Amino acid sequence: MRLDTDEGLNGWGEACPWGSTYLLAFARGIRAGIEELAPVILGQDPRRTEVVYQAMNRALPGHPYVKSAIDMACWDLAALSAGLPLCDLLGGRAGGEVRLHSSIP
Repeated sequence: MRLDTDEGLNGWGEACPWGSTYLLAFARGIRAGIEELAPVILGQDPRRTEVVYQAMNRALPGHPYVKSAIDMACWDLAALSAGLPLCDLLGGRAGGEVRLHSSIP
């Protein structure tokens, strides 16, 4: 999803449904959840993530798979507005291996 600011910045976030019968999350459910949350988050400052989280939780308890896309877009916007790469905003780059999760063995 894309979250746009009045200043012309675009933050991007995503959710990863693995089909409608695999997990509680599924593509149309995510879209419906974002549609529910859009009026609640529009006008909020995306850099104030705790305020955004509280607004989302009041409007739609649970459903973290929906909120994850909005969360990512807010962090993307926070980094863009600070003029930093997101990894630096979150504590800096780290070398070494990264453990990954995959749904396909």
